[in-house]
Amino acid sequence: MEHRAFANRMRRTPLSMAAQLLWYKLMDLANSLRWPEHFALDNSRLCAMINTKSRTTTIAARQELIDGGYLDFTPGIKGRPSTYHLRSVEEMEGWQPPPDDLEGDFLAEFKEDPTSYFGYTEALGVELAETTAHLWEEFFPGKTPGPYDEKRTFFQIMVQHHDEETDEWSISFPEENKELLGYAFEQGRKRGKLFWGYIESVMRNLRDCGIKTVDEAYENEEKFYERRGWNK
Repeated sequence: MEHRAFANRMRRTPLSMAAQLLWYKLMDLANSLRWPEHFALDNSRLCAMINTKSRTTTIAARQELIDGGYLDFTPGIKGRPSTYHLRSVEEMEGWQPPPDDLEGDFLAEFKEDPTSYFGYTEALGVELAETTAHLWEEFFPGKTPGPYDEKRTFFQIMVQHHDEETDEWSISFPEENKELLGYAFEQGRKRGKLFWGYIESVMRNLRDCGIKTVDEAYENEEKFYERRGWNK
């Protein structure tokens, strides 16, 4: 199923041949290890997977998978190899239950429906629509976001809170989260990758780094360029 989902994606938004080959090799490795949460690889083995001695080619292929949301990568430190987490393309594509699985169909739709979350209100729905529309005005002028785009926005900016004393639930869309999502869209625009797979990978990396505000994001970006001696 993973191979089929990946093939479907490649027909729509193909990666380079090196990146595709690397994905298949990593998938074979993950299957042989029975899908661990993470697995370790050094650069020499990664190069061998796609039959090249060029680290530049290998790193570029790896970065394509990271940017596309297929792969999570944690750089190694001295004496320890880098670690990888291969994401499920089937889940990224959106799991579709069998036609006769009515309960599964209901649960799949329920999980993806923002209105099913405790604390959701009509006012939040209006705010969500306005937030998504604002992003589209900035990054997709003349186009209108669809329900799918509002759902993806919801899951990137929402914070759900449960008051144990009153047993009441609430949801909010903090301005910091909206600004971070705008930052992720800006990164996508800079790199020609304005699609949800890349946007969500940026947001995930920000969370993994403990970044909670757009100021922290820009500060982290500056440090990244300084460490490598690059110009923006």
